Amino acid sequence: MSKGAVSKRISNQLLKKLSSEFNKKTRKAAQTGRPQILQLKDLNFINETLEQFIERGKGSKSIKKVTVSKQDVKDAQAIAKSYQDRFVKKTGFTKITQTYEYAHIAEVLPNVAKDIREGKSFIVASFSTAGRIKSRIIDKILKDKSKSLRARVKAKVDRGHGVAGGTAISSLQLAQASSLASKNGIDLAATPGLDDYLKGQFKEYEIDLKNLKLIKDVLVNYQTLVSPKGDLNANYIPIITFQDFYANRGIDAKDEKKILEIVRKFFTDTIGADGLINMKGSPSIKDKVEIHLVSPFVSLDKKNKNVKTTRRVKAAKDTQKKSASSKTAAAGSIAITQKSKAAKKDFSRKNPKNTQRSMFSIMAMINKKLPTTIQKNMTEPALVNRTGRFANSVRIMEVTETRKGFPSFGYSYDKQPYQVFEMGKGRTPWATSDRDPRTLIDSSIREIAAELALGRFYTRRL
Repeated sequence: MSKGAVSKRISNQLLKKLSSEFNKKTRKAAQTGRPQILQLKDLNFINETLEQFIERGKGSKSIKKVTVSKQDVKDAQAIAKSYQDRFVKKTGFTKITQTYEYAHIAEVLPNVAKDIREGKSFIVASFSTAGRIKSRIIDKILKDKSKSLRARVKAKVDRGHGVAGGTAISSLQLAQASSLASKNGIDLAATPGLDDYLKGQFKEYEIDLKNLKLIKDVLVNYQTLVSPKGDLNANYIPIITFQDFYANRGIDAKDEKKILEIVRKFFTDTIGADGLINMKGSPSIKDKVEIHLVSPFVSLDKKNKNVKTTRRVKAAKDTQKKSASSKTAAAGSIAITQKSKAAKKDFSRKNPKNTQRSMFSIMAMINKKLPTTIQKNMTEPALVNRTGRFANSVRIMEVTETRKGFPSFGYSYDKQPYQVFEMGKGRTPWATSDRDPRTLIDSSIREIAAELALGRFYTRRL
């Protein structure tokens, strides 16, 4: 396939991801088959809807706003909590804070988790459940109004995404487009001229400039919303609020639609197909692409000694490393490790105090670098860094010696709530081999240990 054909194909795929048709597909995915977080701090949506009826002359002149008391809000929250309790019961737990869904929210959105604990937000089973809650609340608050008016208010109150900490459907589309682009070695967030173009367009169409940061955040951190395949993450939980129809589908939706149109026009017209394919991808993306292309041709067989690549391999600066227990042969961007003959074991008695002091010094050095190393390694499909709380909770607590004389580092991390991701402790879809904190911690410790030229050792979770 020619370069031009590849460019056109990628451009068409991006265009599809940003289309209004794909918006419907993404919206359905966000609303179907997953729990929803309902934010219910107030009942302003009821009077906002009635006010729109009055301003637009939609109905009788006798329509008036209602007085909503603090007790009314508490009663509405009690309705929502009853549905949350049903959800908790289905999960097999007794409290919402014990569920895996809450554990995930506590990690990625601690402020929302706080609202859940305080009874201002609720985790419910589905998008349709939120609709039933809406109907019951409106019937209760407007109990003195006619049945026809209550029905009209219900019809004009939407369950909206994208406000109060939620993620707009357009943002999910941008994340899916970024995921697709990254697979082709393209970093959409680093596109030259993107910031200036968006600023100019937003000013021209009077779109709030705060959306600029939202767009850039999604383009950079798309992995928090979508899987490597571009689907919505299994642990993504939409946040919804009740909004009057005119705010959700009128003003907000108009901006959302225009933003998508602006972004789509930039990547497909301003940059163009050839510009996209020739864009410089991020180093991590390029490395993955090269490894994928080179690895099938590299093996330990001497027949492959003539394989050549354009990748440069850094020469070892420390010649003393040649005496290590393994030898590394470089082939392109692939490092091949061959075992050398085992060195004769020294059975001479070591000074216990010096050995212990040395190990505790190494433990201190590893602990110093551990948080930043873990945060660096927290990428899909492993746990993804969002607040830094998990990485900063990991610490080596002790070092012991195995029967064969190798060091064994015992570490701990904040088990509440992160142990829900550990195989054998949590359950699917949260606990997987990729998300297991032990895998992430072990690889990070070994990365630091390699820099310290530490030999064989073991790790264990305390």
